[in-house]
Amino acid sequence: MISTNRFGFFPASDLAKHPDLVPDAPGVYLAHFPDGIQLLRQWRYFEFDTRMPSKVSGDPVLYIGMADRVGLRDRIRNHIQSNSRMSTLRMTTGALLRTALDLTPVVTAGKSYFHFGRDEARLTDWLSKNVR
Repeated sequence: MISTNRFGFFPASDLAKHPDLVPDAPGVYLAHFPDGIQLLRQWRYFEFDTRMPSKVSGDPVLYIGMADRVGLRDRIRNHIQSNSRMSTLRMTTGALLRTALDLTPVVTAGKSYFHFGRDEARLTDWLSKNVR
């Protein structure tokens, strides 16, 4: 049975300050970006796919995820406050904003992911202000 009684949308900054807004249970989550269309245009997304993303509260949804082994609270915390080794959302957003945020990727030999080392704080700040 699907339960929707704890469904809600929160700015990332609110979730960072009040993680208890998110249940510590498995679930599905999405990230919508107020300037998401501009971000997609900047990176020429529409040259490859002309479909517009779905919207929530007028903002395009650019990421959908599922937390099953860890609860939603921990998974969302990884996206907002951890580092890019723990979050595809962070890694992808950081790659797209690398120049704009002056992020330097740090690659670990033999791994398929990267992170931004000391620059992660700038990415955290951007995500907190720009993701819901």
